[in-house]
Amino acid sequence: LKGKIEDQSNQIKGLLDNMDSAVFAIGSNFKVLPPVSKYSETLFGIDIVGKKVSDFLFTNIKKGTKEYRNLVTVFSIIFSGDEIQYFGVSDNLPKKVTLPDENQDRGKTLKLSYSPFFNKDELLEKLMCTAEDITESEEYLKKAEEDQVNFNFMNEILNMENKEDISKKLEISLNGLFDL
Repeated sequence: LKGKIEDQSNQIKGLLDNMDSAVFAIGSNFKVLPPVSKYSETLFGIDIVGKKVSDFLFTNIKKGTKEYRNLVTVFSIIFSGDEIQYFGVSDNLPKKVTLPDENQDRGKTLKLSYSPFFNKDELLEKLMCTAEDITESEEYLKKAEEDQVNFNFMNEILNMENKEDISKKLEISLNGLFDL
């Protein structure tokens, strides 16, 4: 039995260590509980076990702000409540955060998802959090949206009948701007 438990523990650790997502559990004191995925240290640059989530995950939310008070309130409600309370306020948990990053000017964008673990009394015992780095895909999405706007402008101009009138109005507008 002990051998089977160790074997299953090693398999779970292997799964966690080979993911490209940070997986960790948050306790009722808002601190990270072991085990955590190996990628967590790569993503956050520190060993997060025992650290408060406000110190590494929600650093963009400043203490004293309304957003911070709302976050603390949500965590307080879910950790003192049952499944109904969790699902009632879980939509208020941050789904996306941006962390400072030395390698990127805009920082690192993380997509967050949560899974609750309830104890035998059906109260939330811990909250599993999965953090995925979506910085690159966010940049592609932003570029695609900009390209779509530019396409719509060009399409609108191409569909107009009197292009000569448009060019004269554009010239007048540009001259006015230069004069200004």
